[in-house]
Amino acid sequence: MYKKYINFAEGFFVKLGGNSYLVLPSDLTNGFQFLQTILFKQSYPPYYRPTNFTLFLDSVSKQMVVNANIKTMDDIYICKIKNNEIEYINDKYVVYSTEKYFEIFDEMRIPVLQINLDEKNNTIEIAGLIYDDNSCQVFGNSNYIHILYPKPYLLMEANQRDSLRYIIQNTAINFIKPIHE
Repeated sequence: MYKKYINFAEGFFVKLGGNSYLVLPSDLTNGFQFLQTILFKQSYPPYYRPTNFTLFLDSVSKQMVVNANIKTMDDIYICKIKNNEIEYINDKYVVYSTEKYFEIFDEMRIPVLQINLDEKNNTIEIAGLIYDDNSCQVFGNSNYIHILYPKPYLLMEANQRDSLRYIIQNTAINFIKPIHE
């Protein structure tokens, strides 16, 4: 699928939260956790654990492979993707996909993961929400925001969680636009 739209031979771009990063084929041969690389280069807090999304280039087929474990802020699995195949999808979530894009929406119609192949610019565009215990990353189509929690999510009172969820949902609605509409 990806090989048809993205030329990996010379390198390509990954656009994440409005920033574009050049990725060389050699970066992908053993699996490239680009979120971790990008975020740690920018000195984000060490407790951030972006191990839930990996891209790698299969050395035999020379095709891009996506592996992802996407969770909610309550640590509930939304979706598990292994070798470009959906192994699990929570029944509260909706998937839209074609050969050129893939997106998962939560029950509030917010895209929690988008992968869009921009053939014209040889770019893989990624947007969505990534949660950890102490923060949420909102990777919009042209911007990014890192929302730090006042304390670990699981230690918050119910009203604090509701307020935080409201802030994140409104931010995501404004930052992440659906591809399929």
